[in-house]
Amino acid sequence: IRDVAVTGVQTCALPISRTTRYLVNPEIVWSSERVVFCEEGCLSLPDQFAEIERPADIKVKYLDYHGQPQTLEAAGMLSRCIQHEMDHLDGTLFVDRLRGLQKDLIVRKIRKLTRAGKW
Repeated sequence: IRDVAVTGVQTCALPISRTTRYLVNPEIVWSSERVVFCEEGCLSLPDQFAEIERPADIKVKYLDYHGQPQTLEAAGMLSRCIQHEMDHLDGTLFVDRLRGLQKDLIVRKIRKLTRAGKW
């Protein structure tokens, strides 16, 4: 999964069913009221994980690789992955969705690793 930001264009590339689907300027146009918690991690914050709340199902409109308008209804892990990658396009990491003690613990752990030269 890759995120690419080019002036005025945001793209997520998601491997789906042995192909790569490019979501150019994706926009969530609908999300379910039902939410689910699932542990997330990120290559941007190695070895850090937390339970993150997200809508269970979404509908996304986007332009495909050829610039054609598309919509995609996603559920389960695909829904979660799309939301996670779209957060990156907005400059958000999963830790930014945390509050209080849970966020503080991860931030402190990262600071400690940084001071020790291990980050």
